[in-house]
Amino acid sequence: MRVEEAPPAASAPTCDTAGVILPIISVVAAVQVSEALKLLTGHHEQLHRTLMQFDVWRNEWRKINPGSPAAECLTCALGRYDTLEATAGDLSAVMCGRNAVQISPAQPTRVDFKNLAERLRGVGEVKFNDYLLRFRTGEYEVTVFQDARSIIRGTDEMKTARSLYAKYIGN
Repeated sequence: MRVEEAPPAASAPTCDTAGVILPIISVVAAVQVSEALKLLTGHHEQLHRTLMQFDVWRNEWRKINPGSPAAECLTCALGRYDTLEATAGDLSAVMCGRNAVQISPAQPTRVDFKNLAERLRGVGEVKFNDYLLRFRTGEYEVTVFQDARSIIRGTDEMKTARSLYAKYIGN
């Protein structure tokens, strides 16, 4: 393994551009479990403490030193993890390699698919069953689950997905 001071800009392909080869899941899981065991057993001095990059296709493993934590960063400096708090607002994530964004509302809720389908009939074709509702609007396909969690396909832009969610689903 080599240690680098900073990763070269745009040097590594992402799962969006290169895909994911299944064995990487086992490699990453094994490293994560090993690190967790070090924490649980009090062997903090044995923790890796760098970013790791694995390329199982080329059999290359790299340590990447991200540098010192930023003093102005709320997470690094103050240990605040706002995005992990359910009260931080809706939780959104770009779905890697899928041209889609998943949005989960901050407050638990239950969607009445029949009422939502009626509201959306003018938007386009709406289909639903006991588990989900799906509709298309322009170039976007929106899938809504009973807990109001939604997947917006056709974009990987968080602002676009949130706008569509607010407009058609609510919250």
